Parts: sequence; structure tokens; C-alpha cells
Amino acid sequence: MFQKEINQFSSNPTFHIQDKIERPILVTPKDYCAKWVPKKTGIHPDEWGYNSACVKELSSVLGLSEIAIRKWGRNFNKHPDYVRVNLGNVDKLNDIAEILARR
Repeated sequence: MFQKEINQFSSNPTFHIQDKIERPILVTPKDYCAKWVPKKTGIHPDEWGYNSACVKELSSVLGLSEIAIRKWGRNFNKHPDYVRVNLGNVDKLNDIAEILARR
């Protein structure tokens, strides 16, 4: 699949990888957790311990304390705006790591 993705990029003259990398992607904590916590821990949103797993994952990738993240509320709605940019960057890196792991 990785080779196919490279071929799609190289065959499209209007595609610039730099545009893909530099374009900011905003990801909410709730969306980040929904995508990555099940993949990393095997715990799904409807299972016991999911919220704690989200808090631990967010703490790990953002470098913030679990206490600070818990103050954002159960659905993390009270998060600071900058968090969406940081999680967008982490999301991109996780996607890249997945692609490379397939090789």
C-alpha cells in the first residue's frame, strides 16, 4: 500500500508533499482518542476504562499531567485551543508510523 501511495503522489503533478505536511490539521481530544486509543490499547469507547486510557494517552503525547487533562471534563470539551494543533501533528506522525510499519 505504501508504494501505491507514493505512485499516486508522484503521478499527480499538482501534489506537493510539503503542502500535505505544512497544512495544519486540527484534531480534538475526543477525535484523537476515538482513532488511536483502540489501536494502542484495545479499549473501545463503550468499554470500561476507556476514559482513563484516553487521559493517559493524551498526557503522554501532549506532555501534560493527567490531572490537567481531567480538568477538561469527561468529553474533554474544555481543552485549550492549542491542543487541537498539537494533536493534529501527533495524528500525522502516528499515521506516518503506521505506513512505515506496513513496509
